[in-house]
Amino acid sequence: MTRTTVLLLAASALLAVALPLPARAEESTAERFKNMPEERKEELRRKWREFKKLPPDQQQALREKVKRWRGMPPERRAQVMRNYQAFQALPQAERESIEKRFEQWSQLSPEQRKELRREIRQIIRENRREKLEQNAKRWREMSPEERERARERRREMRQKRQQGMERPGDEGD
Repeated sequence: MTRTTVLLLAASALLAVALPLPARAEESTAERFKNMPEERKEELRRKWREFKKLPPDQQQALREKVKRWRGMPPERRAQVMRNYQAFQALPQAERESIEKRFEQWSQLSPEQRKELRREIRQIIRENRREKLEQNAKRWREMSPEERERARERRREMRQKRQQGMERPGDEGD
């Protein structure tokens, strides 16, 4: 089991027990645990044992992540959960590939990360420029009739988009 997987397991165990549930915020952690199904309790115990096996620095890092999680606005937490669920839905081989790349990213210094981000932005800009050049070339190769049809399709798309933005009752009262 990779370090990342263990950290995710431990973090999920801590989050499940430590964070209050909105509908039962007044319940204590002990009460929530007591009311859980036995299978869930055993899963949490197993994750707790895995957490306790981690070196103190990793345990502290997880505690800090839990603290950061608690400080997140609800909409940001929801986005994180959607990302996590999407990750879990990926095939195992793809998840492992992502974890491997994440481990490699984690090994980079802040300066190396900054440089890599800069390079990625540059590639994106170049791809946009290339796409624009391809579109301009296609436009030049079109006949006048094809250009007019393309303009008409663009006008229709623009009108549909504008109509979709107008709400009933907004017709210039």
